[in-house]
Amino acid sequence: MGSVSIGCVLHRGNVTLPNWCRRTAVALCTVTTICAASLSASSLQQAADKTIEIAKARAEQGDRDAQMALAIAYAHGVGVKRDDTEAAQWYMKAAEAGLPEAQTALATAFVTGLGVKKDLDAAMHWYTAAAADRGFLMPGDSRARFYLGYAYQHGMGVPVSIPEAVTWYRKATEQFDTFALNALGELYEHGTGVTADAAQAATWYRAAVAHDFGPAEANLGRLYEQGLGVVRDLTEARRLFSASANNGDFRGAFRLGLAFRDSAGADRNLPDALMWLTVAQVLAEAEARSDNVNFPQRDAALEMLSQVRSTRAELAARVKSADQAAAERRAEAWVRRFAAQVGAR
Repeated sequence: MGSVSIGCVLHRGNVTLPNWCRRTAVALCTVTTICAASLSASSLQQAADKTIEIAKARAEQGDRDAQMALAIAYAHGVGVKRDDTEAAQWYMKAAEAGLPEAQTALATAFVTGLGVKKDLDAAMHWYTAAAADRGFLMPGDSRARFYLGYAYQHGMGVPVSIPEAVTWYRKATEQFDTFALNALGELYEHGTGVTADAAQAATWYRAAVAHDFGPAEANLGRLYEQGLGVVRDLTEARRLFSASANNGDFRGAFRLGLAFRDSAGADRNLPDALMWLTVAQVLAEAEARSDNVNFPQRDAALEMLSQVRSTRAELAARVKSADQAAAERRAEAWVRRFAAQVGAR
């Protein structure tokens, strides 16, 4: 395969920044966004510097929202040079001040080792703090609840306990967390610690698909392809695989490639299959090597990457060299368009 690469633009929190990240980062971006059309590069930098200066002054006075905004700025290189250590320090201040989003971000830093030494005990402490209810109509952070479920499912800093994982996933789904909706679907599909129930799995996947969640689209498409828990529908399966791929999920691109490879008659198209398998490999490699805060996505990519690579290589050996080159060019063009779309969000 050629030098197709998606770069780091993919990794801003499952393609797009989480809601809390977008919300608190607004304080840092407002000045430069408003002035971007009319200011020179040097003036833009001055505006960014001033915004950071104001945020830092408020953060040092104990404003936890400013502390969070400053942490995000350093974590993502918004208006300042990226500095994971500085980001973690500001996450810590905001977390200690009781901001749930900061507690979740700090816990994730302890899982990934970004800016701090990896410490799963500390991660579980802060996830638990973030996940706790704070009173009437003040539920805990939904993503922290998902991460706690993931930790109990996989034994990440705690003993494996599927019942405990299900409890936390269900709490997160009450807030429509798409990762948790998809995770519950996978548990029921595969019968992991629960009674296997493909129809219930489809229900959970469908709830996540309603929010355009790529992994769930790929999973639900696979159920339609195999007729598990739903009436078999290859057209619907392919539609879901395509939607998943276009949401940047390597699993959807992979299943779409297999669909083109394995279809009968006129629907069988090996160059198209190779194109989508190439896209799948690029997306999976990008996830696998990322320092993305969505480490479950990274873990899934690492687990599946060998299969994606070998499947693509086997098909490439069966395709004419000219068709292979064309498929790779189309894959690269798709990746570039996707990266541009994500960067514009």
